[in-house]
Amino acid sequence: MTNNLKIEAINQIGIVVRNVKKTSELLEKFFGIGPFQILERPPEEIIYKDRPQTFQIKNGLARVGSLQIELIEVIQGECCQADFLRRKGGGLHHIGIHVPDLDEALAIAKENGIKVLQSGTALGSIRWAYLDTEEKFGIIFELIQLGKVKKKK
Repeated sequence: MTNNLKIEAINQIGIVVRNVKKTSELLEKFFGIGPFQILERPPEEIIYKDRPQTFQIKNGLARVGSLQIELIEVIQGECCQADFLRRKGGGLHHIGIHVPDLDEALAIAKENGIKVLQSGTALGSIRWAYLDTEEKFGIIFELIQLGKVKKKK
């Protein structure tokens, strides 16, 4: 390896669930995590396993200190979360890391033999990519670039 991503902080823990509302209520009741902001997102265009897909999810978002807890309920479509739910029935899905430049981070991942599992853009300005790391590391890593999407020339 000639270069690595130099992770300075884990910013998010992603958990795939069957029901965001029910799970968020349980987490708040038993562990005091919350309150959760529940977002039913519109269908989004993504790339999953190198193929364009449309998917829709419902998110529950809450903070524990500086860490964001993201609950993910799949509403429709083929995506890594739906696959994970079929294989494992839900649970800890990914660790999210903020990166200043997603393209640069993905180039480093590629240089180290790590492929992109799924990628997309959320809310018009958040670019993200799940790395295909579950088999190698036991967990998926998500790289998240906040802010304005760079326009391609």
